[in-house]
Amino acid sequence: MGDYMTSIGEKAEDIMTTDVVTVKPKDSLHIVSRVLSEAKTSGAPVVDDIGRIVGVISEHDIVAYLSTFEDNDQDMVDSTDLPYLAHSYLQASAKPVEDIMTTGIITAKPDTSIEILARLMTDNNINRIPIVVKGKLVGMVSRIDILRNIGQVDLDKV
Repeated sequence: MGDYMTSIGEKAEDIMTTDVVTVKPKDSLHIVSRVLSEAKTSGAPVVDDIGRIVGVISEHDIVAYLSTFEDNDQDMVDSTDLPYLAHSYLQASAKPVEDIMTTGIITAKPDTSIEILARLMTDNNINRIPIVVKGKLVGMVSRIDILRNIGQVDLDKV
């Protein structure tokens, strides 16, 4: 390893975000949409009351669910029927996140190498990996964290 490696991270714990925006399984899609929007993030881990990760929700999951919800009702209602459409939206947005979140998620440990994290993201077409210790969320590594880390390399020292 060259000297340049001292300025960049090598493991998840070196580059992970520890101030992670999370949501609860019973949170409504309305609440989760607001949380993601205010945090300017495209997804968040879903954690139970003791901090165990039980799933991940993304803006893609929410939009896909809402589009499916409307497709099911499209034949039954004219798009100009605003009261019905408003009711449909409210009904859909009240759904708890646990009903549509992704489960069976890929997680990693704090000592997982950045190369393995990058491979997991690429192979599984995911944007972020929760970092866990004994099932509890301790951080998150996203693609942007990896890019930020690469950007810190001092090319003059390589």
